[in-house]
Amino acid sequence: MTNTIDAAPALARVPVGASIKVEPLTCTIGAELSGVSLGDASRDDALFAEIHWLLLKHKVLFFRDQDMTRAEHVAFARRFGELEDHPVVGSDPDNPGLLGVDRGTGPDAVPTHTSSPRRLRESSELANVFLPTLS
Repeated sequence: MTNTIDAAPALARVPVGASIKVEPLTCTIGAELSGVSLGDASRDDALFAEIHWLLLKHKVLFFRDQDMTRAEHVAFARRFGELEDHPVVGSDPDNPGLLGVDRGTGPDAVPTHTSSPRRLRESSELANVFLPTLS
C-alpha cells in the first residue's frame, strides 16, 4: 500500500502593482515598501491583497512616511482580523482598537513597546501607533 502526502498549497502570488517598490532588507526576512499608501489600502481590496501577499512572502514589512487618518489606520488593521484593546491602556475612544503611545520628543524620549505577548494578535498589533507629544 502506498501512502501519499498532499503538498501544502502554494502561496497564491498576487501581482505587485508597478507603483509599489519592494526593497528586500535581508535574504530571508523583511522588506521596505514605498510608493504605496496604507490609507488607500484600507479601502482598496486589490491593493490590500498585494500588501498581504508581500507580508506573507517577506514576514515583516516597513512603510515610511505614511499620511493616514486614525480611522484609516484602524480600517487597514481590521483587514487582518478583529482588533482588541490593550489590557491596561485601552484604546482611542473615537477609534476603538487604536492604541496611542506618546513617546515624547528630544534626547530624553524613550522607545516604547506595547505588545501583550499573552494576548498577541497580528491585527491588534498593527493598530499600535506612536503619536507625537501634544501640547
